[in-house]
Amino acid sequence: MRQVVIIATRFMVVGHGGGKSDDRLKELLTACLPAMSDKDRHVRKAALQTLTAALHHKPQLVVDSLPSLLLLVYEQVKVCFLVCI
Repeated sequence: MRQVVIIATRFMVVGHGGGKSDDRLKELLTACLPAMSDKDRHVRKAALQTLTAALHHKPQLVVDSLPSLLLLVYEQVKVCFLVCI
């Protein structure tokens, strides 16, 4: 279920027109993106894809949270690198 909510948030970022509801979307992203440290790899993947979509389409929504989010991204890269070797 967590994965579905995060994917729905990603589609809101990509297909969202903007305006006053950007503040609400920023709150949703702030709540969803820390799921990159979730125990379920599907949830982590959805959160990482949502961050990528937000950075591509609406970077102003995540730029304030980027320092803490990058730490989570680096952890995922490290895990993937260790598993792939």
